[in-house]
Amino acid sequence: MAELARAEQDPERRVWASRRALECRDTPSSEERLAWALLSWAEQGLEDGDLLLAARRITEARSLEWAGEEVHDRASSLLDLLEEYGMALR
Repeated sequence: MAELARAEQDPERRVWASRRALECRDTPSSEERLAWALLSWAEQGLEDGDLLLAARRITEARSLEWAGEEVHDRASSLLDLLEEYGMALR
């Protein structure tokens, strides 16, 4: 379902399906897929100007223990940019 949602460009449904997959099978790859789904949804939020929600999604993606170094680096970079431009959301 997550891949279908990705193909249909529906990030909210993609995150929902990725969360369900992680609940069913907690593996590093499931966490990584959820993290990428969260980052994708966050990027859409940034484009739409919803910075607070985007920051929350990025923070959640970065907090996933098995998400992988690439996810952590990307999430950290996005949060650094938000903070640099005075958009740090607390």
